[in-house]
Amino acid sequence: MHNHFSYMILDQDQNPVDKGTVGELWIGGPCVGLGYYANPEETEKRFHQDPRHNRYRSICYRSGDLVREDAQGRLWFHGRIDNQVKIRGHRIELEEVDLVIQSIPGVRRAATVVLAAAEGGELNVAFVADRPITAEEIYGLCKEKLPVYMQPARIFQLDELPQNANGKLDRPATRALLEKMG
Repeated sequence: MHNHFSYMILDQDQNPVDKGTVGELWIGGPCVGLGYYANPEETEKRFHQDPRHNRYRSICYRSGDLVREDAQGRLWFHGRIDNQVKIRGHRIELEEVDLVIQSIPGVRRAATVVLAAAEGGELNVAFVADRPITAEEIYGLCKEKLPVYMQPARIFQLDELPQNANGKLDRPATRALLEKMG
């Protein structure tokens, strides 16, 4: 319990994960709301009974954040559930690919999306950088850092990435832009 809230990290079957294992962050305690105002669909998706307690009402908020807890009790962010995709039987967190590409000096932001391909979906990456960066540089780093199933099929350097009204990355708009670019 931390400052009147509790958290747990659960797998997709709502079972606790071992320390160091990535799972979804659930938050509970008296400070957690009971739902979203006038939005029953989102409330139903995000607010649930604590799976550890079924004898009394204990509402938890499913954050949608994928985290892992280290040995010191710190939480490390690993992406979002809603950006998890499945390609040829492999679960992929799009942010994991983004982070590898963003580790290249000069890359400010990367956005990985799934586009349709002959064999199903394939990963495509758009990025913005302070300098021209060759696709070969990115492919080389991806081959070094990522398993084969997580390596992008195509890479696009853009002047800017689409953003939503809140100034956050807009993956659906990025996907639509890359589909047009072919």
